[in-house]
Amino acid sequence: MSLSVPQNGVKGDNEPVIELFVKAGSDGESIGNCPFSQRLFMILWLKGVVFNVTTVDLKRKPADLQNLAPGTHPPFITYNGEVKTDVNKIEEFLEDVLSPPKYTKLGARHPESNTAGMDIFAKFSAFIKNSKPDANEALERGLLKTLQKLDEYLRSPLPDEIDHNSIEDVPVSTRKFLDGDEMTLADCNLLPKLHIVKVTANHILWVAKKYRGFDIPKDMAGIWKYLGEAYTREEFTNTCPSDKEIEIALRRRGQEASQCFGISDGRYAVAVETLETWSGEGGITGQEEKKKDEWGQTPLLLEPGIGSDLRTSVLEALIPALR
Repeated sequence: MSLSVPQNGVKGDNEPVIELFVKAGSDGESIGNCPFSQRLFMILWLKGVVFNVTTVDLKRKPADLQNLAPGTHPPFITYNGEVKTDVNKIEEFLEDVLSPPKYTKLGARHPESNTAGMDIFAKFSAFIKNSKPDANEALERGLLKTLQKLDEYLRSPLPDEIDHNSIEDVPVSTRKFLDGDEMTLADCNLLPKLHIVKVTANHILWVAKKYRGFDIPKDMAGIWKYLGEAYTREEFTNTCPSDKEIEIALRRRGQEASQCFGISDGRYAVAVETLETWSGEGGITGQEEKKKDEWGQTPLLLEPGIGSDLRTSVLEALIPALR
């Protein structure tokens, strides 16, 4: 899929010709789950430049793209026909060539904003990929610690929010984003990753919360306010992959967790499918539900009233039957 951004944009005579290539979703056309693709997508959108976006299906990469950037996976860009493939260098390049007064400067004013939350995604990935139950608690503590540090940074006033001539303290920052009321490169880097953490916690993928009880704590008001502000901006929401794409990508990670339960990836998928089918707030009621085991054709029985908390009880009912 290829589209022009913004859709009603008109490119001037002296405008650069920019094309962004991003990972395609499971359908081969929509935007896929890739925080690095979204990072560059957001940067170009915030710059206010007209550019084209092409989604690349990694399973069926067209020959012309293989010739354009051989051995390279998206994201990458072409700028006036020149291919650039390193995400960090692309960011630096775009900030340099798409500069004021014509284009928006996106660099953060406060250096601390560039490193806030920088290790959250690595900690989260380690947590959901972990296949050693004994390590879960320590990994969760590490993740919560990094989230707490980000929350504290978001709630702490920036220097320019403090009036040094006033006797009154500013207890909590009122800014919208990491470095102020406008998005910067720091937000383009962090928000796509934080969004994945949030979606995973909400939709669970039957890995993080269902198996290990993790969610972004509700008392981390700074993080929730930050995400809320981001969801009001089209530069963020229109560049996000769908929740389904995030679930599909992270479910592959979850299949690695099948090793913890001593079952095959295929049978783990049946457990996931069954959990999704009967997930709900009130538990299972009414007649017995049966789920065919695709491999042995043996019904898996889910007794009525096995528990109101399906997150635990359905898993406990299914895993032994699948071993």
